[in-house]
Amino acid sequence: ASADWHLGVIGIVCSRLVEEFSRPTILLATQGDLCRGSGRSVRGFSLLGGLEACAEHLDRFGGHEMAAGLSLQTDRLDAFTESFTAHCAQSLTPDRLRPTIDVDCIATLSDLSVPAVGQLDALEPFGRDNPPVSVLIEGATISGWPKVMGAHGKHLAMTIRGGGPGGRMMRVVAWNWGDRAESLCDGASVDLVVRPKISTFGPAPTVEPELVDLRVR
Repeated sequence: ASADWHLGVIGIVCSRLVEEFSRPTILLATQGDLCRGSGRSVRGFSLLGGLEACAEHLDRFGGHEMAAGLSLQTDRLDAFTESFTAHCAQSLTPDRLRPTIDVDCIATLSDLSVPAVGQLDALEPFGRDNPPVSVLIEGATISGWPKVMGAHGKHLAMTIRGGGPGGRMMRVVAWNWGDRAESLCDGASVDLVVRPKISTFGPAPTVEPELVDLRVR
């Protein structure tokens, strides 16, 4: 909790912290005697259930398993923190605290043609109950050294070659991976999870997946 945090953005920050640390997260904006904020959860832990277990410390709360809003008196913050943390420790098993990635299928780079990827648009709109399609590419090779791009080198672009002789080449964009460029080298064998996308920059549409995660073999 902090008096310096803006109430309108802490929900987004909660989501980013959950992605980074795989922990249920609650952020509260302190406004005098009142704390108001938002929470986000990890799969398998009901955030609403956690707040119900600590309801004696709260003024108001509501939401569902994965997201909730709440308010409480500032002088109840320490007691709520202790109670909620204890509830999490009792309810969460170690496997729930490790990030996981669900993939929809295993594919090759050759499978990711412009018509095939274009058909995925029929599955929109994407959201919490309908996440974007994720594809596992196994045994690919990084061709050339990945290049940082964007302001302050925040992002990364790399060319991937599919397995086998004459494997297809494809550019992959990795948002917020700029600081990992030095850990990826030309010729490295990798498995990737990507979200297939079509790029319209250039003379003709091309498939340019977005990287979700990568493992060096």
